[in-house]
Amino acid sequence: MGEKKLYLYLNDTEYGKRFQRYLNINRHPKLRIEMVTERDDFWRGREHKVSENEYWLTDDIKGATDDRNDPTSLIVIDDHTDENRNRVSCRTKAKNMLIMILSIMALDLEATVEAGAPMRGIYGVYSPWGEEGSVFSALLSQRLSDYGKCLFINLQEFPLFYKDDTTEDCSLGEILFRIDSPGLESIVERSKKKYGAAERLPAVSHYRDLWDINADDMERFLNRLTDELGYKYVLVHFNDVREAVPMADLMNGVFFVNRSGKTDPSVRWKKYAATEKKEGQIIPVIMPRGWADWINELEKSEPECWLNDTEKKEFIDSIWNQGS
Repeated sequence: MGEKKLYLYLNDTEYGKRFQRYLNINRHPKLRIEMVTERDDFWRGREHKVSENEYWLTDDIKGATDDRNDPTSLIVIDDHTDENRNRVSCRTKAKNMLIMILSIMALDLEATVEAGAPMRGIYGVYSPWGEEGSVFSALLSQRLSDYGKCLFINLQEFPLFYKDDTTEDCSLGEILFRIDSPGLESIVERSKKKYGAAERLPAVSHYRDLWDINADDMERFLNRLTDELGYKYVLVHFNDVREAVPMADLMNGVFFVNRSGKTDPSVRWKKYAATEKKEGQIIPVIMPRGWADWINELEKSEPECWLNDTEKKEFIDSIWNQGS
């Protein structure tokens, strides 16, 4: 099944932003969402619909009544639900609206509604400061693995908690060089390492390896990992904002990790992302007091033991709860 696209226009702009945020947090891996801010642009775009995989969601009842295009691709937020006419009630819970929308679009509900599990797909971690992002992504890789097969990719030149990186035969740069190879699966299988409950790819052997990979290359690579190689979750720890921002819309969420007491730089991130039209879904993370002590604890123990500490596990779960 190919990727489907949902264009979203709501007269209530504030509600539209909140609803788009919810859809992005719980985004189906085969669904791309694009917010349209102007009514005329929405209906003009629909008039020139070019693919059967394009759907249009709006609360503009008058526009929907006047619409003369294929009615099966138009979803209308109304006062009541009528699945036969693609009407979704605004009075129901957001989760129920999402289930109805996915049903209308013939997208597999299992990908989003597994009880208690985070949305399957690709997640990113970025921190402007450094070590706290390493700690958070390491712990998150183990927690995601509780829900399904997880692959961890660290784009840092000197990743923390990679105890056996000096023995690796293949670097991440060599794997990225073969993004379009039909043998990518065997290359990944040969190169991956056990990482507690998760799996991980090796680090780059030289920072210049990342210079040869553009955003389109990385997007194809990550999509192949989830589509063809069977990973339920792919977690990427970005080394640089120049890597993270172009990938924001591909991710189910980018965890923006900050240390307590520091000035919050997320406003600047949003400015960068808006300029590049890659706003995606930012999930803010403030590390708790005493997190720096976790570095020594993680370095001295094996990854499978990292979440034995109730404090660390509860911290990770609190981030999911705040983002849901």
